[in-house]
Amino acid sequence: MAIDFITREKFQEFIKLISESAIDKFTPSKFAKYADININDSFKLLMEHVATKELEISWELRCPNCSRALSLNNNKDFEEYECDFCYETFDVDENDLFPKFKITDKYKEYLISSRNDGHSEKKFKKTVTNIPDEKIPMSDIMIDEQTKEILLDTDCPIILNIFQGDNYVNQNSNSFNNSNISNTNIQSNNNQCQTVPNEHIEELEDYITNLDDVTLKKMNENYLTDLKSSLAENDKEKAKDILAFMGRTLGSIASLTTIGGYLN
Repeated sequence: MAIDFITREKFQEFIKLISESAIDKFTPSKFAKYADININDSFKLLMEHVATKELEISWELRCPNCSRALSLNNNKDFEEYECDFCYETFDVDENDLFPKFKITDKYKEYLISSRNDGHSEKKFKKTVTNIPDEKIPMSDIMIDEQTKEILLDTDCPIILNIFQGDNYVNQNSNSFNNSNISNTNIQSNNNQCQTVPNEHIEELEDYITNLDDVTLKKMNENYLTDLKSSLAENDKEKAKDILAFMGRTLGSIASLTTIGGYLN
């Protein structure tokens, strides 16, 4: 399906809303839901904007043995990649990689300066903070030749390794081999405590940002700051205590439960 002008206009709306929010990275599914298009068209359009330096793509890796999110280490052997948690080795393929996008710093600066130039702001009907990110593996996205070239131009070692392998393209669909892997949450660890993928911290932060109760919101913003500090210091016991406090005020929300699971 060709990407029409309506979808491209929705992308401009979407990216402005992202720049105004606390969202750092987003999945192709978030834009697909915003623009009401399929995941393949969403990924293709987002990659076009990677080519023009408006967006950048990153990859998150999940161990197929223990399902834990891992830091992507380009110095490891991709054919015998050792998990940091279960210590099993596996051959990294398109089922284990999940794409995420973010606005480049330069383009974000441009968007912010454009917003502050004195012109009236257009009010959009949709918001982005309440659209959930569905994590979709690379294997479930149809990738055409043009998009493949853009991916190769990113010079990401793991992507180059997959494209140069024997099984990266399904000749009938011109896509990566389809997979039934569940779309579970995944995010690179970045600077967060290694045992808790930053994706779950971002989900919790988004939830708190959208709270209507100002007092409750402020309280949990403070808790979240303390939680991040305790994770950075690898103080799991303190992190558990903070999660307990947050649970009493927020209830049993998914992100708290998930983070707690990593600390047990």
